[in-house]
Amino acid sequence: MPNYKLSYFDVRALAEPARIIFALFDVPFEDHRVSVEEWNELKKKTPYGQLPVLEVDGVEIGQSMSITRYLARKFGIAGKNAEEEAIADSIVDQYRDFIFSFRQFTSSVFYGKDPEYINKVRVEVVDPARDLFLGIINKILNKSESGYLVGNSLTWADIVIADNLTSLLKNGFLDFKKEKKLEEFYSRIHSIPKIKEYTNMIQYKLTYFDVRGLGEVSRQLFHLTETPFEDIRIPRNDEKLWKEFKKSTPFGQLPVLKIKDSISETEIEIPQSSAIGRYLAKKFGYSGQTPEEEAMVDAVIDQFKDFLVSQKQLTLAFRSKKSEDEIKRIIDDVVNPAKKIYFEALIKLLEKSPSGYLIGDNLTWADLQIADNLTTLKGFGLFVSSEEPILSAFHQKIMNIPELRSYLDSRPLTML
Repeated sequence: MPNYKLSYFDVRALAEPARIIFALFDVPFEDHRVSVEEWNELKKKTPYGQLPVLEVDGVEIGQSMSITRYLARKFGIAGKNAEEEAIADSIVDQYRDFIFSFRQFTSSVFYGKDPEYINKVRVEVVDPARDLFLGIINKILNKSESGYLVGNSLTWADIVIADNLTSLLKNGFLDFKKEKKLEEFYSRIHSIPKIKEYTNMIQYKLTYFDVRGLGEVSRQLFHLTETPFEDIRIPRNDEKLWKEFKKSTPFGQLPVLKIKDSISETEIEIPQSSAIGRYLAKKFGYSGQTPEEEAMVDAVIDQFKDFLVSQKQLTLAFRSKKSEDEIKRIIDDVVNPAKKIYFEALIKLLEKSPSGYLIGDNLTWADLQIADNLTTLKGFGLFVSSEEPILSAFHQKIMNIPELRSYLDSRPLTML
């Protein structure tokens, strides 16, 4: 395989379609992001005194569209025949006509022109060019039976146009509420697994302590769906660090899920473990198949939380190093009576379930939550498999889900 090196600035812009094509076909390449300082020296060495530049085994290719077209031909998305190739080229040329107008706006913003001038460029230059451009794209899509711009499969024209729509969205030149056909097209291209994985429009950051605890089910949902996320683990015993970090959390507690939309650049924080788990479960399809199932799943989670009140007394006793007699008293007087009610409710659900799941015929986040809690109780010696065959079978079923197994085997071992 050739060695590829793509040099461009640390922005999407003209190099992004090429990066997407590399990602789409799992082709390794050196993604050289050039700094302003480096560019002053590098400029003299480029073929045309500009970026991007693609180096293929020492051969340099300049001009962004030439690079992208070359990669499209190399990897089979230039068009299925000469006619499709020509149509794809014409669409990209139409995009280039528009981009000359759009650059006047981006340049005026980059060089800090006054707001009045920027608005004039927007209204007098970009808006008319955008309306013409998007009108053409809409016309093509309205005639397309496949949902692609050319023929019945993906071409580089789809990638270039979809990426440009991202730029228009970010800069306030496109509203999908008014452009349903474009939204449909945009979603189609960005739903292609490899492109979705690369662009990762929604970025997740989960912050919790370095234990399983209340953050574990959310972690499992991310791993189950192979959704990338930043897994921040605060050392549980570092009181100084937690005291400082605590001030920045919405409710002064963890976990917290931070969600950033890289398109609109909006960012929100969700506190409370159940709110986070429920949000992710709905997002990824593990909240229940019907409103009734969703309600039953919530009921199981609430039953778990009722029991957790008692379990927390035991957890705090261990953490504060209470005497063995005090721990035994909490287990006998507090935890075991609550556990009896809790286990009976779970067993009743499982005895009625033909699927082996707690609710319905499919895995839900309630299954993940209860199975993880059984793991914790097992560590405390409060869940003995031989004494609870129904719960043991359920626990094994969830723990052996293939999509979860590799994560469960590699995660840090903690009691909680």
